[in-house]
Amino acid sequence: MKKRIKIFVVLLLAVSLMPLHVAAAEEAPDIVFMSEEEVAYYTEKFFAQEAVPYSDFSNTELGIFESDGKLMVLYRTNAPGNTSEIGIKQLMVQEKGGLLWKVVVTVDKLSKEDSNTFMGGFYFTSPVSGCTYKASGIHFAIVDGKEITKYASTAGFVFP
Repeated sequence: MKKRIKIFVVLLLAVSLMPLHVAAAEEAPDIVFMSEEEVAYYTEKFFAQEAVPYSDFSNTELGIFESDGKLMVLYRTNAPGNTSEIGIKQLMVQEKGGLLWKVVVTVDKLSKEDSNTFMGGFYFTSPVSGCTYKASGIHFAIVDGKEITKYASTAGFVFP
């Protein structure tokens, strides 16, 4: 009997440590999209301009930062040659509450047509000081009628 209880406790602990997907509330998140000037400034400031090993994309970046008391999310997707569409989809910002991650922002798809570069960003205006946040999404491009994708995720970022 004690062995069964120990197994149950171990399984319960293991399940409670696994991150779960929690659906976001239906209300609009507190986000403000950046202007093109802000995106250009912060992209140059926060993303390194290093060479990237060959892949279907010449460069993909996703970052999460703090700026003026707001949580800032930046994204950039570059593909060689012209694409019929390029962007990021299934973009999420999650907040860690105890052991679980809760989705606080979801953006289905942001893209640009007939370009080889897409970049943008937004501010999450109501982050909680001391909470950990992360962003994830899928960079995509449609080249010659075929979609290429690359998943990206940031590390956890503790909002000051």
